[in-house]
Amino acid sequence: MKKGEFENPSQEIRGLMIKELEEDISSNLFYFPKTIYPNKEKEYKNILKIYFKEKTITELIQEINKNFINRNYLNIKVNSHETLGEGEFNKYYQKAVCQIAIPIKKKIRIVRWKQVSQPKYLPGFIEGTEFNSDNYYRILKGSQFQPLGPNSGLTIEII
Repeated sequence: MKKGEFENPSQEIRGLMIKELEEDISSNLFYFPKTIYPNKEKEYKNILKIYFKEKTITELIQEINKNFINRNYLNIKVNSHETLGEGEFNKYYQKAVCQIAIPIKKKIRIVRWKQVSQPKYLPGFIEGTEFNSDNYYRILKGSQFQPLGPNSGLTIEII
């Protein structure tokens, strides 16, 4: 993966991220985090669209921290805004990458986009693992979460 490709994706990827977000919202697959102020759900969804369209993942994390994280939520972690921002961005980034890979019958591979102090791996989803893009997309579409797990530092690329 080219440096910066995940943090600041192409306009094609960004457009597909927004399309996937809108589909999740309309089909009630969108997961609204409990750590966000309950009265900010509509605003949160709109902010995701805006930031997917033209901002970086870092800017999204800052926005979530500044305006959306409910620090009074029971057992909230100090880095919850990072976990949430990276997770939201990555979930829709992965769906968009699959949308590009499927029609051209390309596989995807799990890659590291960020170094983390304690990498977390879910069984079958480790760095270097390859998947048929259609199968991986079905995994993504079948869950409100992405299979690489929070704070893993992993995403996917087309191979």
